[in-house]
Amino acid sequence: MQFGGIYEDEIVGKMYDRRLMRRFIRYVLPYRRLIVAARSGTLEELAAELTDRFGEAPLPVRQLIEVEGLKVKAARAGLESATMKGDELQLKFTEERAMALAETAAESEGIVDKNSAYVDAESKTLYLKLRFEEVNKRQELLLKWLNSIIDDIIFVGRLAS
Repeated sequence: MQFGGIYEDEIVGKMYDRRLMRRFIRYVLPYRRLIVAARSGTLEELAAELTDRFGEAPLPVRQLIEVEGLKVKAARAGLESATMKGDELQLKFTEERAMALAETAAESEGIVDKNSAYVDAESKTLYLKLRFEEVNKRQELLLKWLNSIIDDIIFVGRLAS
C-alpha cells in the first residue's frame, strides 16, 4: 500500500530501525565507557570504581578489562592482530623487529618449545604452537602469555631507544 509516495514497508522499516537502535544503544553504552577508559589510560581507575561500586568483579568482567588494556599495549608494541586457531597462536606485526622480539620472548618465557615458532617474514606473522597443560585455563594462560610477550617487546624497545 502506498501513502503519498511512501510505501508502508518504508514507514514500518524506519520505525523498526529506530526501535532497534534504541535497544542496541542500551547494550553498547557500558562498553563505550570501557573503551574510552582503555584509550585514555584510565582503565585502572575504572576497574577500581567498578569494584568500589559493585564489589569484586566476576572473572569475565576482569578478563574484559584485561583484554582492553592488552589491546592498547599491543598497539604500542606493534602487534596488529592476534588469532587463535586450535593450539596455534598467530601474531601479526607491523614491523619485523617487534616480531623477532616476540619470538625470543615466547621462547624465553617457556610459552613455546624451541623450534616450534614459525616466522612468515612476508606477512610479518609469527606462528606459535602453544603448550597448554590444562585445557580449562586456556583463556587465562593466553592472556597472561600475550601480556608477557607484549611487555617484553615494549621493555626491549625502550632499552633500544
